[in-house]
Amino acid sequence: MPYVKSISVHSTPEKTIRYILNPDKTEDLLFVSGQNCSTTAKIVYEEMKSVFNAYSKRSKFDEIKAINSKTPVKLQHFVQSFSPTESVTPEMVHKIANEWAEKAFGKDRQILIATHVDKGHIHSHIVINPYDLNGKKYNSNKRTLQQVRDLSDVIARQYGLSVIDKKPVTKKTDYKEWDSKRKGTSWKQQIKDSIDRLVYEVSSKDELFQKLSKQGYEIKRGQHTTISIPTAEGERKKAVRIDNIKSFGEGYSDEELDRRIELAKAQKAQDEMRKEYEEQQKTMSPMEQLYTKRIYEVGRLARSGQKVARKFAKKLPYSVENDYEVYRMAQQLEIIKRDGIQNISHLQNMISDVNTVFEDTRKELNNVGDFQKQLELVIERYDLYKKLSAVPPKELSQAERLKLNNAELIVKQSGVKSDGDVEKLRRAYADNQQKIRVLNEQYAELEKRFAEYTDIAEKYKEISQGDYVSRLIEEKKRQDRQNSLQ
Repeated sequence: MPYVKSISVHSTPEKTIRYILNPDKTEDLLFVSGQNCSTTAKIVYEEMKSVFNAYSKRSKFDEIKAINSKTPVKLQHFVQSFSPTESVTPEMVHKIANEWAEKAFGKDRQILIATHVDKGHIHSHIVINPYDLNGKKYNSNKRTLQQVRDLSDVIARQYGLSVIDKKPVTKKTDYKEWDSKRKGTSWKQQIKDSIDRLVYEVSSKDELFQKLSKQGYEIKRGQHTTISIPTAEGERKKAVRIDNIKSFGEGYSDEELDRRIELAKAQKAQDEMRKEYEEQQKTMSPMEQLYTKRIYEVGRLARSGQKVARKFAKKLPYSVENDYEVYRMAQQLEIIKRDGIQNISHLQNMISDVNTVFEDTRKELNNVGDFQKQLELVIERYDLYKKLSAVPPKELSQAERLKLNNAELIVKQSGVKSDGDVEKLRRAYADNQQKIRVLNEQYAELEKRFAEYTDIAEKYKEISQGDYVSRLIEEKKRQDRQNSLQ
């Protein structure tokens, strides 16, 4: 659910650039990139300054805002934020910001992008030069802001993310149907109740519809499945498409019924495995024993309706396998078995060891990544310098002269003097790229392992308390009391 806000920078471009490139906010500049500019604060400032000064007629880039005088916009600063509840990673957010910035502001504009991870929500700062390399100016107003916000929403949807609804629409409930459902007499509710009961008794959707037919329901299957309720002679036939979410609700399409039946089969299999688990406890570690016991106890509460129902998969019907607490503990138990975790002390030592290696790898990756960015910048600017310096000065456009001057600045600072020097840099770049690939794989695996272990430690602290199960029961009772008062 990305939200985009715009900030016009009139007098502090250097301060703005330094802020968004703060290493403490970007994992040591791991999530920083530049389009037509570098990612080093001093250099990008000079690069943007040279383009701005070439086209701005009213003021200079480093001009201090005068009293009682309107200073033009030096930089346009955008913030693209994501909700803490949205399932995103820093890598995904940074990728979205790059894609959005290029499509929103063009390939010929200087754009600096930094994704910050130090807050409760991940967000990207996007700073653009109001003038592109050809002198075309971007003017920020209500219309252009809405345009880039709409584009941000389009890209977010492509990544499977939610967007902010502009005009929420609420569906009116038919009073007669609502009142019938409340009294337990709704004919649609009767069909749903019958399906819900049978889902846990059958092994396939065909068997489900056969049993419904034996109970007197008329089933018509085709592109859509329609069920008619038994009616008395002379009474108007009542039929409903069970995959129609508006009239029947979620969980009854062909795909959802298949999924529910599979979940029910898995639930029955888990019940059958209970006795086997009890036998296996003799060879289990203390950690495995506790988790196995709690999974069984919480699953029993879920089946009997004695705990608050929390779905793991929101779009699927609630069941033991789709209960958040059961699912989380089952996943953690697999990790405990996989890595041979014996007890909480053993786990804490493993967390400490993984964290040490993780931090070392992160530092090495940052160092190698910084070196790679420097190599890439020098090689790119050398190629551009060589290409543009071969063109007679009179034939160069204003934008090309600016590019040439910026490229020459980087080349001179790097000490590169010949094609041979650049070839050495290219070989170093290729070797460094392979090293980065290996380090990234190690980093991702360590990050995943650290998250798994810390999650287990947190859950273990909760379930090891003797009143864990009774607290779940009491929570359900409190919820029931609140519902009865409403």
